[in-house]
Amino acid sequence: MQVVERKNEIITQEPRQQVSESKLVGSRVLRVEDERLIMGKDSFIDNLKFPNMVYAGFVRSPYPHAKIKRIDVSMVEQDINLVAIIMPEEIREKTNPVPVLWRVPHARLHEHYALAQGKVKHVGDPVLVIAMRTRDSLEDAMERIQVEYEILEPVLYPSNAERKQTIHEEIGSNVCFEVPISTGDVEKALRDAKVVVSGKFDISRLAASPMETRGVVAIPDGPQSFLTVYSSTQWPHVLRTFLASCLKLPENRVRVIGPDVGGGFGVKGEIYGEEIAVALLALKCGLPVKWIESRKESFLATTHARAQKLEAWAGFAADGKMTGLKVKSVCDLGAYLHTLTPGAGFITAISLNGPYKYPNFSIVAKGVYTNKVSLSAYRGFGQPEAAFVVERLVSMAAEKLEIDPTELRFKNLIQPSDMPFKTVSGGIYDSGDYPACLRKALDLANYEEMILRRLAARNQGKFRGIGVSIYTETTGFAPGFVFELLGVSIGGYDSATVKIDPSGKAAVTTGAFPHGQGFNTVVSQICADELGLSFEDVYSFHGDTHSSPYGQGSFGSRSVAVAGSAVLSASRKVREKMIKLAAHLLKENDVSDLVPSDGVIRSKSNHEKQIAISEVAHAAYTAHDLPDSMEPGLESTVYFSPVGLGTSYAAHVCEVEVDSETGSVRLLKHVSVHDCGREINPMIVEGQIQGGVAQAIGASLLEEIIYDEHGQLLTGSFIDYLLPTAGDMPHELTVSSTSVLTPINPLGAKGIGESATIIAPAAIANAVSDAIKADVNTIPMSPERVWKLISDRRNN
Repeated sequence: MQVVERKNEIITQEPRQQVSESKLVGSRVLRVEDERLIMGKDSFIDNLKFPNMVYAGFVRSPYPHAKIKRIDVSMVEQDINLVAIIMPEEIREKTNPVPVLWRVPHARLHEHYALAQGKVKHVGDPVLVIAMRTRDSLEDAMERIQVEYEILEPVLYPSNAERKQTIHEEIGSNVCFEVPISTGDVEKALRDAKVVVSGKFDISRLAASPMETRGVVAIPDGPQSFLTVYSSTQWPHVLRTFLASCLKLPENRVRVIGPDVGGGFGVKGEIYGEEIAVALLALKCGLPVKWIESRKESFLATTHARAQKLEAWAGFAADGKMTGLKVKSVCDLGAYLHTLTPGAGFITAISLNGPYKYPNFSIVAKGVYTNKVSLSAYRGFGQPEAAFVVERLVSMAAEKLEIDPTELRFKNLIQPSDMPFKTVSGGIYDSGDYPACLRKALDLANYEEMILRRLAARNQGKFRGIGVSIYTETTGFAPGFVFELLGVSIGGYDSATVKIDPSGKAAVTTGAFPHGQGFNTVVSQICADELGLSFEDVYSFHGDTHSSPYGQGSFGSRSVAVAGSAVLSASRKVREKMIKLAAHLLKENDVSDLVPSDGVIRSKSNHEKQIAISEVAHAAYTAHDLPDSMEPGLESTVYFSPVGLGTSYAAHVCEVEVDSETGSVRLLKHVSVHDCGREINPMIVEGQIQGGVAQAIGASLLEEIIYDEHGQLLTGSFIDYLLPTAGDMPHELTVSSTSVLTPINPLGAKGIGESATIIAPAAIANAVSDAIKADVNTIPMSPERVWKLISDRRNN
């Protein structure tokens, strides 16, 4: 794979506040995290060891739907390695149900405890948890526990779920929610349209498959009635709040620490039953308890994603303008509502506007319970499905209107002058120049040359195609009023504490919690620039609820936009106090004449008048000579909540060749031009895009969770569940950007982490459709599926 990188291009629109004169912000600074990880100095969850630690395991259901008749633990009760067992009844007595933090209007909710109550509802549903003194004895003990089941008919397909036995008897239906959203008169728009295109779209079920599986270590402190929990999580503070609630403990007696996390992609932004059960087990036995999820368990118990079927109709006038979009969606939610499960289908419903301007819209979004693993967040969370449907429809319409698909997109794109733009589903786009982004992508792709290459290849009998997509990404997941409108019961802000110690060096911590994004590097860049320190003199850390201010964690492309803005604001407060103290020490009346840079605070008008930041810090803490009313110390904590959601966007151009005999797809060239506002570290941004493209290739061509007709998981290992490798990447991948700064936060930054996974699949599908001259509306585009489309076209 050849990677081509291009320099950013600033287009327009400044944020409300300017970042201080930047030396580090915008620079390609090497990540501070990497040396420690490469040298093996990491602290991932399974590396943690504590005295007298014991090991937990879960006995899980082999059936998708069954009543629990009897649990027999007699064969392990006399085992000298047995420490403790917790049964379903004890979980119900001593804990509260797993919280559902996303509430869709009129949803039918149910109770979901850490262990199955009365019956199991998917293969892998935990029935009991056991602690043993060694890992070897744990594996042996779990095999000797006998569970008797009465097998029930599973509900496997949303299409007939309403005619099947109810999974949750207390709610009386297998339909969780059915939400209509509409604007204008879409039926009239479709009737009056010159061209109407339609399709049935199938977005398959996926597993996020982070390199590190989930894990928990719970450590009780009996005399202090205190509990410390280490978890491979994305949101330590949120986990602490709800873990304390579920365990019926005062929150000030619970500490959550997030160690190094080997990838999350959304699935570790949950309150899992295993976290509750392991913590209760530790409290019961009075010993540190460790549970590490196996890869098999990860497929069976960690939340899945996508799993939507959609039917859609789009109308276009004779001039190519889009007049209306009508969608019906059905989301296979799985067996339980986890923390964020209801958001899966709902986010798709409110993300269908994309970058286009059209007046009429309607969707009916349905979520259905089935006897499968539950859905939740995974990189993009509901937005890739929306992008796939809309971008496929636009390309299908271009073919029917007999115009180039890029021309049709230009006709319908929202213009910079329309910003801020209210979408048909009620959202607000803050800023952007979508036409400039698409033009740059086409230029970098040499689009006209691509067309010539396609013609030459077709003259040789080859199946070559070009695909284009442009779409939006909702980022900086906040603010509080948006969470309230969406029914999400956590805060929308995030936080930062910036402290300069007596030696003049800075420490920064936030309520966000990175899991591989390079956020420590970015935080240090922001802070160092504002305080006039060197990059090496700033240390950032996160993830301990005892030392970091309360925050919402890392998800929804929010870390830089929200927590990074908190870092900037806190740094400015420290800077202001530091300059005021320096002016006092220098006997300088004009505070505005002083600026911190390169470790000193100097006068702009007289460079000989200066003082080292270390001297100012020493004075702040000795407190012998402070201005009137100034408190000692140099420290600030800020809680920042933006006024809205930042909307990133990107355009992708893809060139593929399809083997007509096997249906296999080869990616020849892929161009991504993104816009995330101010890029704090372009190198890290490009890494996010490259990784996102790789995951998008997996979703588009390879990855699919498959259950058989009996509800058994067929893709329970990486032998059957295929992940992309270097050989699946495009021969040439070009990553570039434009930059329209958002006005909703002081950094001018928008999120970028999910962009490529949202937008690339549609470009790939459009390219394959163009190559084989057939509509490819199901992903993954496996060789078998593509070959069948080629075969059907030949036979018709």
